[in-house]
Amino acid sequence: MSVPKMVAPVSVIAAIVATVLVFALPASAAPAPPQVLGRKLVLYAHNGNPEEGAVQASAQGQLVDTNGNGLLDSLQARGALLEVRNVIAVRIYDITLRRSVGGVWQTASQNLADAVSSAEPAYAVSTTVPIRLCASDPSLTRTYSVIHHDAIRWSNNVVGFRTTTSFNFTARALSNDPDCP
Repeated sequence: MSVPKMVAPVSVIAAIVATVLVFALPASAAPAPPQVLGRKLVLYAHNGNPEEGAVQASAQGQLVDTNGNGLLDSLQARGALLEVRNVIAVRIYDITLRRSVGGVWQTASQNLADAVSSAEPAYAVSTTVPIRLCASDPSLTRTYSVIHHDAIRWSNNVVGFRTTTSFNFTARALSNDPDCP
């Protein structure tokens, strides 16, 4: 005795597979681009004369999407140095994200690793590790700033040291904040 075979049309099978895939796979949001906070641009000129040498420096905070779900969930510091003219090398030797708590500046995050470039044009970028925002109290905000210490080797081999600081900016408190429950 033979059992009759049931053959489903290919279009029905394809529709079932497509339906299962749509419901089985989570929808993924595109990662959100960083939101820049407190960005300050500065032009450093060798001996006060941009014709002798110049470097553009920037310091900023940025809200970033650390898990790629489309939500800005963390804060980090970012600093950069870009040769404009007559530079051998640039170096950012530390960068700090600071927060003001009760009028006193505290270190929220810091990166002590060197970022060095002797490319043409010289360009160095340094960031701190992103710190998650305080999830338990979204109304808790702080004033922040970014500071990085820099060295510039000008084309005449003189080394100049600079400190680049962002404008102060306000953002949600971080998960490592003393008042984040």
